[in-house]
Amino acid sequence: MPRKKTSEFESYESKKKTDRHARITRSMIDSDAWRELGVHEVAVYLMLKNMHFKKTQHGAVIDDNRRRLIITFKEARECLKMSGKRFKKAIDKLESVGLIEVVQRSRNMKHANIYGLSDKWHNYKAERPGKKWPTHRKVKRSEEVSEDGLIRVEF
Repeated sequence: MPRKKTSEFESYESKKKTDRHARITRSMIDSDAWRELGVHEVAVYLMLKNMHFKKTQHGAVIDDNRRRLIITFKEARECLKMSGKRFKKAIDKLESVGLIEVVQRSRNMKHANIYGLSDKWHNYKAERPGKKWPTHRKVKRSEEVSEDGLIRVEF
């Protein structure tokens, strides 16, 4: 029986060497959909990703709540320090770029909506996409890297 592969995190990534994580890939970050998001949308998306889990056994998925994510206005206010109006705008934006979908929309305020993670963002094309996020840069000859990892630039 093959052993389960575990990857260890660096100290700046987690308090533990092995930990659960919410996966955000570079192709997602470089996508038009992601570049359309503001800080509030990213915060809501990360909260939804943190709620997601997939349980597997011998390579087969046993349980996956990808289409059963619930976040209330009260949770958004308390955890994200965000007003209900700002939360609704963030959800609408995430839905319009295809990162999430509303699985069940509750018309009255007594029940929370049910959200799902979506892959429709693959096909999203922005009219005016934002600038790509920087990944890393090479050190120029006029710069030197010190032992503590800081780049010293001479002008």
